[in-house]
Amino acid sequence: MKKILVAIDASQINTNYLDFACFLAKFTHSKIIGVFLEKKKKKVKQGQS
Repeated sequence: MKKILVAIDASQINTNYLDFACFLAKFTHSKIIGVFLEKKKKKVKQGQS
């Protein structure tokens, strides 16, 4: 079984990427695995800037 990995920036989801991944999966009889990436905020300790 073929798989297509789609990594997408969760803060700016562009449906064109998902549409294209769906097209490829249908064309190649593959499954889609989606990963939504987020930026993690740093915690600042007291006394640091």
